[in-house]
Amino acid sequence: MSVLEARNIAKTHSGHTVLEAGSLRFEKAQITSVCGPNGAGKSTLLRILALLDFPDQGEVLFQGESFSSHGDWFRARKKITMVDQNPYTFRGSVFRNVAYGMEMRGAGRNEIVSRAGDALAKVGLSGFERRRARTLSGGEVQRMAIARAIVCEPEVFILDEPTAHVDSTRVREVEDLVFRLREEKGTTIIIATHSETQACRLADRVLRIEKGRIGEDPSNIVSAKLQRTPRGIELIVPAPWTGPGRASIVSLELARDHVIIRLDRNLPTVRIPRENLRGADILPGDKVKIKGPARDR
Repeated sequence: MSVLEARNIAKTHSGHTVLEAGSLRFEKAQITSVCGPNGAGKSTLLRILALLDFPDQGEVLFQGESFSSHGDWFRARKKITMVDQNPYTFRGSVFRNVAYGMEMRGAGRNEIVSRAGDALAKVGLSGFERRRARTLSGGEVQRMAIARAIVCEPEVFILDEPTAHVDSTRVREVEDLVFRLREEKGTTIIIATHSETQACRLADRVLRIEKGRIGEDPSNIVSAKLQRTPRGIELIVPAPWTGPGRASIVSLELARDHVIIRLDRNLPTVRIPRENLRGADILPGDKVKIKGPARDR
């Protein structure tokens, strides 16, 4: 059973359809990027998935249970947290902002202090507890909002353009935090971004949204292994592979624990373990042979 699912959802504004999607399933510990230009419908989709808004058609299911505007959705909302692109800042201190969700859930004071401090440390805001929240910069507000979300340990964590206002030096810190939440907590994470590079760097799966319509991105990511043989470089990809048996490397990008390889001929983006690159000595422009589990045997 999927952790979160949307079935045939649609949303209209002023008689115009702004979102139309088929079946979307989000699995435990999966990172999904929703990629598309501004105004494509990313935020509308995320608010529906977070149960902050409801579709005019279709349904959203959390842990197999369907929720609508008339249902008892408050229980699910405790386990689904969304960080908006322009998060609201409460009056008072940074600590008060981060502690708010735990206070609403009835946590004890000692637990709140401990977990709030840990969350602020994870987003690089240790020592900011007594700062007035409304004096923070845009990037600091974004990171505070992320701390406010993760302190509640959600099962589904939804982020709308989480690094849009974050300094470039802090972007990788936010991305590393996303990976740690998945690895340490098994959190299901959904991220909206207009950056295809970031989408491929972060996600197990990329969804593309254009004018409210959603589909799997043709540049979806394929996990593979790489090996150098006397005959050249080989990529071992999972079945089924419908592309050609040879391609050229267009670009390489190092991520936290893996390498993103973009191929020519509009082929899927390939992700390989970073340790798999050692000794391979590959560069953009190199030719690779693509082998599936049942190919060339």
